[in-house]
Amino acid sequence: MRRTGLILSLAVLLLALPARADDTAFGGSGGSPMPIGEPRVEMAAEKVLINGRGLEGGGEARWDVSCDFTFKNAGDEAIKLKVGFPFPVREDEGPVSIPAGRKVSVGDPLVYDFKVSVDGKPVKATRAKIKPNPDRGQYYTDAYIWEMEFKPRSTVRVHHDYATGVTWDVMGYSWASYVLKTGGNWKGGRIGRAHIEVVPNALVKLCKDLEGPEADYLKPKPKGMKVLGKGAKRRFVWDLKNFLPEEDLDVCMQTARHYAERKVLAPVIMYGDVPEQLAKLSKDELRVLRNTVFAKYGRRFKDAKLKRHFEAQWWYVPNPDYSDSMLSDEDKKIISEILKAERKR
Repeated sequence: MRRTGLILSLAVLLLALPARADDTAFGGSGGSPMPIGEPRVEMAAEKVLINGRGLEGGGEARWDVSCDFTFKNAGDEAIKLKVGFPFPVREDEGPVSIPAGRKVSVGDPLVYDFKVSVDGKPVKATRAKIKPNPDRGQYYTDAYIWEMEFKPRSTVRVHHDYATGVTWDVMGYSWASYVLKTGGNWKGGRIGRAHIEVVPNALVKLCKDLEGPEADYLKPKPKGMKVLGKGAKRRFVWDLKNFLPEEDLDVCMQTARHYAERKVLAPVIMYGDVPEQLAKLSKDELRVLRNTVFAKYGRRFKDAKLKRHFEAQWWYVPNPDYSDSMLSDEDKKIISEILKAERKR
């Protein structure tokens, strides 16, 4: 006897706006496959690697996601399924934040380079319309669909890769997220083993460490995260056994450059009467502030006082490839304003 159902991998990707000081830019996340009406197959293991690319760069940054799932059919019946990876589409001509080199027209998926294989063999996925299922938290009407089969007393391995945008909020915090709850829809409501790694590939600090214990909502989810590595090689790792996925993965972080912009420069030169705020600073403070614009890109300093100051900052990383060409037009305006204040001294 064969039974046909539908597995849906929930990918929550939101329309994105350009990353500006007064905007929240939405990127995206993917998730665990979710079965509908098929409780006989167990999700024995889930391995997810979320790699950041260009997080310091703003609106063109991306997360590259690689997922491996191991499913077990312990029964004596073959189960034939249609498998789907749902996604949102661009709904209008409004701006979206997408990975570098991409073009997205109205109606195009906001998930990129999606590929899937079953037991090591590439499978062709076809775009199709699907029915939303709000009861299970699935609201999308578009998906990539492919077919697969769970033979009796067999193990099936599914792999997929895709890319998403990166979400920033108005504080310049970037978020890595991934839907885990859908893994609870398999047999037993648990994932045998969930191994998840978020690798920013950039110097970052967790938002909870920047804001303090009162910002409980910024703590990484789910519980059990470990921080491995140092500096720009830090990664955030979960290794959860017999895991009951009651909450989705959510990690808030801030890159070194965004910290320098939002927490060091912005309070002085981004808001209010800039000349008036600069007038409150001493000549030495103005000099440090002006050089902060260069330091956020890793400029090396010969002046001993500046060198000591910036090397004491967690966000400063000397860059042997630094060039003034890295400065944006906004950076140049900031430098000009500070120079005006310095000359008045």
